Amino acid sequence: ELDGDRAEMHLDLKYGNGTVPELAEFFGIDAESRNGRAEGRADIRFPLSSNALSRLNGRVNLTISDGRVMQTKLFAGLTQLLAEKVPGIGTVVNQTDCTGEGEIIDGVLHVTNLQIEGTVFSIVASGTCNLVTGELDFLCRLTFMRSENLVGKVLSPIFWTVSKMLMEVKVGGTLQAPEWNYLGLFDRIQGK
Repeated sequence: ELDGDRAEMHLDLKYGNGTVPELAEFFGIDAESRNGRAEGRADIRFPLSSNALSRLNGRVNLTISDGRVMQTKLFAGLTQLLAEKVPGIGTVVNQTDCTGEGEIIDGVLHVTNLQIEGTVFSIVASGTCNLVTGELDFLCRLTFMRSENLVGKVLSPIFWTVSKMLMEVKVGGTLQAPEWNYLGLFDRIQGK
């Protein structure tokens, strides 16, 4: 007789030459008429029992190119928050490329290196996403320019302290209803 708690499925998945809408449709997510290229890899393990998602473990990585990531519903709160703090920023929210990697431990995705890059500013983030409940707990830091272009390489070290102290945002809520909260200098002093 099969013991679903002891029997384990191990999958090594690779996704290549795909598009953002195709990948979004596969996961049941609205791509919001976005385009872009996507590729990724997942090496996951889970038991054959009924609570497989909460006991999912493995490693994942994803790369999106030309995907206008910042214009999706997930990032709408950040775009609104930036527009309130930085006049005119709404016209330059054209972050297109995204790379991320993480580890899944008991159904919680731990992202250690998420980079969303655009021409004017980029975002570096880390945090967790509970795959069962959709709960988010991320810290995002805005940086200037792309990390790989010359201007970005020059400005990034210069503005690192400014971006660390004045341009961090805490993301909570869920995937369906993310909550973006600006962490100002006084929040940092108070340990929030």
